[in-house]
Amino acid sequence: MELPNKFVRWMDKDQGYDPKTTKMYERMTRKFLEWLNKEGETITHFSDLNAGSVRNYRNYLIIDRGLKASSVNKSLQSIRVMCEWARQNGDIDSNPARKIPYIEEAMLAPKSLDIRQSAELRTLINIKPLRTQVIVELGLSAGLRVSESVCIRINDITFERGKAYIRVRFGKGGKYRTVPASKHLATLLKLYNENHQEKDDFLLVNEDGSQMSIRMIQKIMAQLKKTLDYPITYHILRHTFCSDLLNSGAKLTDVAVMAGHIRKNGMPNIMTTARYVLSRPDQLMAAVQQMEKWRRKNQSTNADSFKG
Repeated sequence: MELPNKFVRWMDKDQGYDPKTTKMYERMTRKFLEWLNKEGETITHFSDLNAGSVRNYRNYLIIDRGLKASSVNKSLQSIRVMCEWARQNGDIDSNPARKIPYIEEAMLAPKSLDIRQSAELRTLINIKPLRTQVIVELGLSAGLRVSESVCIRINDITFERGKAYIRVRFGKGGKYRTVPASKHLATLLKLYNENHQEKDDFLLVNEDGSQMSIRMIQKIMAQLKKTLDYPITYHILRHTFCSDLLNSGAKLTDVAVMAGHIRKNGMPNIMTTARYVLSRPDQLMAAVQQMEKWRRKNQSTNADSFKG
């Protein structure tokens, strides 16, 4: 059975999913249907789908493919969405994918840079072009997503008494917010804006004056990564901004507002922001290493007492 084009249009037109989400769900559901065909399951209509097939596919992703829980859960979510479309379309009476639970996984804090890594990155970009410095600091000092940074225009930045504010007109989920810039970022923005004449121009532009693409920023980040000994992406810059705010004493609600974690009613979605107070993988490793030191110390003390 082929994936109906109507399903893709339904996600895009009727549900208003983000284009990236629509493409991801389309890709994952196609892989599910292809797997069913390879396994010899005769699926000619959505009514042929059952919970057992979804369960077997989940187990295949875990055991045979060795995917992480987050990747498996995304696949399950895409299948649930497809089956929900089929149910609304009258092809099935109930959603069989809802009977298969997600894989439960301990939630950890998103990857972020520690103080040493942030300092090393800033030392590196200080010898780079001003545009590169602005690109990095928009993520590191304002928490912007890469999709938001490329859409910032000159007139989205306002300066008031030595302070700068960045207006994000269309953030993730169509959310609007204004983010105060750090003093360092404000200085960079003022220097950078001196070369711009038209206020309606995009802030980040190519050599020919055209709007910089997300892909171009990703290439710049990839070049920086070659010099560093740790992973670095634009989203890690955003995570670092949120993490550093909380570590420096900012309120959870303030971080939620600046990060754009906002509910439909305009209230801060602190449940999303709360993940930044969780432990990072490296902190868990540090805890285990601390335990080993404690064991060695106490085992040595106990051994000496036994000899005595």
